[in-house]
Amino acid sequence: MRIFPHLQSRRIRLRPAGARDSIKLYELLLGLGLNTLPSPDDFVSAFGRGVTASFLVETPGGDFLGFCSLHGMSPAGHHVEGGIYMSPENSANGVGAEASLLMINYAFAMWNVRKVYFQTTEASLSAIGGDLKVSHKEGILSGHQYFSGQHWDVHVFAIYREEWDQFCAHAVERLVRDRPRAPAARHAPA
Repeated sequence: MRIFPHLQSRRIRLRPAGARDSIKLYELLLGLGLNTLPSPDDFVSAFGRGVTASFLVETPGGDFLGFCSLHGMSPAGHHVEGGIYMSPENSANGVGAEASLLMINYAFAMWNVRKVYFQTTEASLSAIGGDLKVSHKEGILSGHQYFSGQHWDVHVFAIYREEWDQFCAHAVERLVRDRPRAPAARHAPA
């Protein structure tokens, strides 16, 4: 099956992000409690370095929900890392999962990578590790991340292309194809 790099489902879209969007990401990361960020000017000037693709997560109407990126492409192109950053209220009701599915699907559609890595802390472990049944836990970096005043373990997961092709690509196609249908017209009895 040929995978298409979809950027929109019924509820969300991934809009390519540029330097002008970097301050939105900075504010989002601060709001999530990441207090090890550089100054805003340094963050903006470094935005995009090492990033293969970056997207704003938005509603179809353009309301900002979060940010996702693909970065750290291995020199041989065998793997890429994904990241998704959304506040808990914006990732509720499966919207964060939809953004993750679109981002991972995009990676497999655009590049011949063998796997997509992603990392999370305990703060969002249940939402990420539990929802994507084809993810494989590949490691834990103890106390690796510091935010919200504490050290957090970072859990490393991978999604493999073979499993994506077999179990997830069709689900993404349904996700982007299924649109709510208008109710059938009712005719008054004659």
